Amino acid sequence: MLLRGYKFTVGMCLADSEKIRIVAKLTDDIGDVLPYLNATFRGCVYNHNEQVLTLKKDGRQITFRPKEIAITKLENENKARKILDWLKNLINKTYDNRENIKPKLDSWLILTPLSLSGSLPGEGL
Repeated sequence: MLLRGYKFTVGMCLADSEKIRIVAKLTDDIGDVLPYLNATFRGCVYNHNEQVLTLKKDGRQITFRPKEIAITKLENENKARKILDWLKNLINKTYDNRENIKPKLDSWLILTPLSLSGSLPGEGL
């Protein structure tokens, strides 16, 4: 088991005034598992040098750092605990299974209209 627990603080969500955001301080350093989580979740933005992994799930932004997890757009503290417990379990399972996962040290390619425009044929072709 890598992550034993967390304590979180609640703040106002800047993205949605009717929701909360939390920052969870972790009991253990999860920095070593971030490349494995990046390989597990598609569409993450990962900065290996800074050890910051960000993903979007169910309309929320979840940001992992070695000693904290931040989550936006939460309905209440009970939802925060539920998601944090799920993430804790996922972190521990990923850590336990890391020998079977190839770590991904870069971000996933995220397709946007601008990134696709360079692949489209130009006028006159």
